[in-house]
Order: sequence, then C-alpha cells, then structure tokens
Amino acid sequence: MKKIKECKICDRGKFDNLCRLFSKPYSQEMLELSFKVINSNVFDQLDQKCFLSEEKNDGKTWFDEKKSVLYIKGQKVHINKQEKTTNAHKILKYIFIDNKNNLDDDFFYSEIAEDEFGELEYKTRQNNWKKYNRACEYINDKVSEQTNKRINDFLTYTTGSKGKVKLNKKYL
Repeated sequence: MKKIKECKICDRGKFDNLCRLFSKPYSQEMLELSFKVINSNVFDQLDQKCFLSEEKNDGKTWFDEKKSVLYIKGQKVHINKQEKTTNAHKILKYIFIDNKNNLDDDFFYSEIAEDEFGELEYKTRQNNWKKYNRACEYINDKVSEQTNKRINDFLTYTTGSKGKVKLNKKYL
C-alpha cells in the first residue's frame, strides 16, 4: 500500500510489480475490484471518524477564523469577502479564538490594540479608539445586513479611550 500511495505516472513499473505480487496474470479485474473494495472501506472509516470527532457547533455562536465566517446560533455571517484580514476579522479573532473561554467579558480597545494589533502607543494617541469602534460598528452592520435585520445588537460597544466591546448575552 505504501508503494501504491507513492506511485506516480512515471513510476508505472512499481504499480505493475505490485499487480504481479497480488494477482495472477489472468485476474486483473479481480485486483481492481479488490482495490475498489479496500478504498471504499478505508474512506468509510475515515468519514465515520471525521463525523464522530467533529465538534458540534450547530446552534452555537462561534467564529471560523480560516473562512472569516461568524456563526450566530447557526446562522452564517461572512465578515471578509476577500482574502485580506480586516480589523473586524481581527476583533472577532481576539474575542472568539484568543479569549474563547471568556466570551461574556468586556474587551477593552486598549487590550485589543496591544494584543491583536500590536499597537503599543494606544493610550498616547488621541482618538485611537475610533478604529476599533468603527470595526465593531462594521461587524454589527454586517450581521444586521446578512440576517435580514433580525440581529441588530450582536455587539455592544462604547466610545472613548476607555472604550470596550462586549458580545450580547442573548446570542451566546
């Protein structure tokens, strides 16, 4: 099986040798059928293991960082439409990935700026909070738009240098 896994078109000789090992010259069809049966069983086992080990996220609120999709009680909200990472994506990553065990906490813009954005001068720059406040506003706008205005208050957030963001408890 290791040989067949590594078999490439240019290594046709290895495949032919493997065929001779497992079968007699008159049973080529038998060999192909055997491989189909083996493949079918292997993939069935793999599918079962993936199905059993997959985390159940139906009906929960979570963020898929790789796809940049926010799921609110099972409803999909696309955050990034392109491949670039936006401020909204970074804020959701900070909340749902970096602080997944503290989803009911307040997340201060100063902490987000330092931990997620690597911005060390947050407190010394005036109106620096607007960047994070605007990203939170953008997230709420996306959620509202993609849920047909059923969810308008996903994030609650404040303004000012001591501004913070929090997930609305009814969506957790």
